[in-house]
Amino acid sequence: MNDIILNALKYALSYEDYRALHQEQVRDKLTSGTNQIDSLVEFTKLNNSRTRRWEKRYTPETNFANLNPSEKEIWLIISETWCGDAAQNIPVIQKIADQMPHVKTRYVFRDENLELMDKFLTNGGRSIPKLVRIIEESLEVLGTWGPRPAASGFLLEKYKNDEAYTKEMYSEDLAKWYVDDHGKSIEDEFAKLLDHQTVAS
Repeated sequence: MNDIILNALKYALSYEDYRALHQEQVRDKLTSGTNQIDSLVEFTKLNNSRTRRWEKRYTPETNFANLNPSEKEIWLIISETWCGDAAQNIPVIQKIADQMPHVKTRYVFRDENLELMDKFLTNGGRSIPKLVRIIEESLEVLGTWGPRPAASGFLLEKYKNDEAYTKEMYSEDLAKWYVDDHGKSIEDEFAKLLDHQTVAS
């Protein structure tokens, strides 16, 4: 496992580099990964706008500086720029991480790191975004988060169980749910994840 993580970290991007690459893809009408179909290119453009909106408007209500982990951590985030959940979640996670001196984020693309992705599946699937919490010194994996807040799960259940509820309807309702939630569900989940740990001064 450590070798897989080390290899991923060699090529991992900072948030600034991840966002710069995303914007380059929009400019050049591209997306991440090898599947350069028009729909994914359009999602990449839409997701850049969604991400910018979160970057401008979102500030955590929780003071995560008080939840700074006692050991330095890397939050390794597996993503793709065409992923709608990534656009809604990553800017929130990044602002949470920015408040904690002992946390740094790094970003890798799923389809370039399938060996890593396959160690952190969600119900057997390669769902993204997926955050892997790692102690920086030992590379011990503390846990994972993703691909979306648990509070949004009722929409996925409806999509799975209601044949009349189409993928397009699910996507629209999920996007609206993120806007109405204001990032609060992610905040609550990360606060619970961090609250039980020894806090560094």
